[in-house]
Amino acid sequence: MRVAGDGSCLAASYTPADQVREVSFPVYPPQFNEWAARNAPQPPTEYCPPPAAPAPDQAFARLVPLGSSGIVTGTQVYVSGSARGPFTLIADGPAGSQTIAQSYAAIPEGLLAIWSVAGLAPGDYTLRLTVTTPEGVTVSDQQTITYRP
Repeated sequence: MRVAGDGSCLAASYTPADQVREVSFPVYPPQFNEWAARNAPQPPTEYCPPPAAPAPDQAFARLVPLGSSGIVTGTQVYVSGSARGPFTLIADGPAGSQTIAQSYAAIPEGLLAIWSVAGLAPGDYTLRLTVTTPEGVTVSDQQTITYRP
């Protein structure tokens, strides 16, 4: 099995290659499962958590900052970044949540969505990009912007 860290979790597609190692675990007949659980090392069953601050070219979910000030004044916002798996892009704001985009296709780097902000209430909005890795782990990135029409 491919494990990472101290071997207590499974290596995932986002695990840095230098942290992955292969470990063999014995397989016992089903009638000995209870004994094996008490007396033998068991393989991990969950994936390691994603790194807190991956390199930008390795991030599964990354939003490119919207301008230097984070203030949006137009009627459309071009949201760019990386989604290295199926993703959802949501905006949380004064009137609740709005799904901006969903895709089953990965976008390694580029335009994720065009968000129409015309008619939205002025205020602070949090853009949240959530990506599902091949292992089923969700990874997210977010940024706060201020909308001033």
